[in-house]
Amino acid sequence: MDSTVLNKLKIVPWELDIDSLTMHFYKMDTSESIPFLEWQEQIQHHDRDFVINQILDTINQKRSFFDCQFRSQGKDSVLKYYRMRGLPVQVHSTGKFARLHGVLEDYTATENRVQDLQKRILYMETQAKEKNEFFASITHELRTPMSGVVSLAELMLDSTGLSDDHRELLVSIRQFGGSLLSIVNDTLDLSKLEARKLVIAPRKFELTKAIADIELLLSAKISERGQVFVVSIEKDVPKVVTADLNRLQQILVNLIGNALKFTPDGGGICLRIELVKAFEGNATLQFSVADSGIGIKSENQQGIFDEYAQENDDTAAKYGGTGLGLSIARELVTLFGGSLKVRSEPGRGTVFQFTIKVACPGVDFDMSQIPEEKIEPLEVRSLKILLAEDNLVNQKVASRMLEKAGHRVTLVNNGEEAVAAFQKHSFDIIFMDIQMPIMSGDNATRLIREQEELSKTTPIPIVALTAHAMSGDKEKYLALGMNDYLTKPIERDLLMEAVAKCALEIKSTEDRSS
Repeated sequence: MDSTVLNKLKIVPWELDIDSLTMHFYKMDTSESIPFLEWQEQIQHHDRDFVINQILDTINQKRSFFDCQFRSQGKDSVLKYYRMRGLPVQVHSTGKFARLHGVLEDYTATENRVQDLQKRILYMETQAKEKNEFFASITHELRTPMSGVVSLAELMLDSTGLSDDHRELLVSIRQFGGSLLSIVNDTLDLSKLEARKLVIAPRKFELTKAIADIELLLSAKISERGQVFVVSIEKDVPKVVTADLNRLQQILVNLIGNALKFTPDGGGICLRIELVKAFEGNATLQFSVADSGIGIKSENQQGIFDEYAQENDDTAAKYGGTGLGLSIARELVTLFGGSLKVRSEPGRGTVFQFTIKVACPGVDFDMSQIPEEKIEPLEVRSLKILLAEDNLVNQKVASRMLEKAGHRVTLVNNGEEAVAAFQKHSFDIIFMDIQMPIMSGDNATRLIREQEELSKTTPIPIVALTAHAMSGDKEKYLALGMNDYLTKPIERDLLMEAVAKCALEIKSTEDRSS
C-alpha cells in the first residue's frame, strides 16, 4: 500500500475477524483489509497497549464494548488522532465471539484546532503575566521619584519663614506631583482589574467623614474654578457602614473629578446619597454625581466607559486626562456588585449613578469583627528606628518625619547593611524598603527572622516601606514575617500610625515578659 490504512480513513465502519485476525475497513462502496498485527503497528507505541487491551477485554467478555482514543503516524510523518468504538458479535455455537465491529473516527482536525487554541490561550496568559510584571516594575520606578517630589513638597510646606510666593509654588509642586502620581495609580489599578487581582476589602467607617475627606481632597480645585460642590445625604442613610472605604472613595473621586473637569468655572456639582433598601443589618445605597457641565451626546454615552476613551478627539487636549477614570470607576462598581449608569444631555449636564451594598449595625451582624478605620496616633516614647532605604530623597523625607516626632533614626542603604546594623545595635523598629541594591528588603527580613529564631530573641517589628503596590504584595510581605506594610509616597499620618502599632506590640511584649 502507498500509505497506511489508518491515514487514509476519516469516519468508517470496521470489523475484526477474530479467527483470521484480519481488520476490514468499509469506505463508501469499497473495503480494505489488513492483518490485525500489521494494523496495530501503525498505532503509536504509547497508545498501543491500551488499545489492544481494550479489544482483548471485549473479546474475552470482560467488557461489553470499548471506546478508546489513540494516535497514529504514517509514512508521511503526519500525526493523526482517532477514536475507536466497538461491540462483539456472537455467531459460534460454542458461545465465543467471532467478530468485533464498530466505527473508527478521525478527529485530527478537531484535535489540531483544540491544540492551537490551547497554544493561543497559553500565549495570551504569558503575555498577560509579562504585562503585569511590566506594570509592577514601571509603576515602582515611576512612583519612587514622584513620591519623593510630593513628600519633599510636604516637608517644605511645614517649614517656617516661607514667603507667600514660595508657599504657592510648593503647593503647585505638590498638586502637580499628586496628579502625576494619580495617573500612575490609575494605570496600576487598571492592570490589577484586568488581571482580576483587585478584591474588595470591607471595613467599618463613618460615611459623612469619608465624604468630608473627599471634599477636603478636592477643595483646592473646586475653589480655584469658582465651582459649587454640594453634598446631600438623606436622613435615613446609616451613619456607620461597612464597605471597602478606599475603593468607594476612589469611585467617587473619579466621578466628581470628571464632573469638575467638564463643568465650566462657576458651575455646580452635587453628590447625593440615598437609602434604597435596608434588611437584616445590610443596606443598599445609591450614589449620584450630577453636574451642570457640557454633557455627553447620547451616541457617546456608553463608549466613555471604555479604557482611554474620550468623547471627542480633541477632548484630551481641551480638558486633559487619560480616559482611565470612568473605566476604573465602572470596574470598581462591578466589584461591589453594582453597575454604573449615565444620563446626560449636551449643554445641560450629566448624572452618574450607581448602587452598592453595605453592612450596617442591625440584626445578625457582628460589627466587632470588622476592624476600625484607623488607629488613632498614640503618645509614643522616643524609639530607636532603623531605616533601610536606598533612595536619598526618601531617606530624607522619612527620617525627617520620624525625627520631628522625637525618634532617633539610623540610615542604611541596602538590605546587607540593614542586617549588619541589626547584628551590631539594638533597635525598636525597622522600616525596610523592598527593592534595594546588593540585598533586597525581603531577603534581609528573612535573614533577620532566621537569626532571631536561632538566638531565641523577641522578633523586632519590621515594616515594609515600598513603592510596590500590586495586589497581593501586602500579603506576600506579611508572610515573610513583616509586621506592617506602607506604600510610597510616605504619608506622615500613616507613618506615625505604623509607629504607634509597633509601639503597642513592643509594650505588649514587655508586659508579658514582666
